[in-house]
Amino acid sequence: MAIFPKPESRTLLPNCKFGTPDNFFLNAYSLFMKLIQNKVCLYLTQMMSIRSAH
Repeated sequence: MAIFPKPESRTLLPNCKFGTPDNFFLNAYSLFMKLIQNKVCLYLTQMMSIRSAH
């Protein structure tokens, strides 16, 4: 997925200004993005099923 940061793009993350990326931040960020993707997928699936039902 394009949303997840690749190792080479880690320098674009906010906390890189203060040095090397914090592992906790990266883990929390990827977990958060996974959650967002799951919610979006769930929402889209529900919308599609509602549309096809009518």
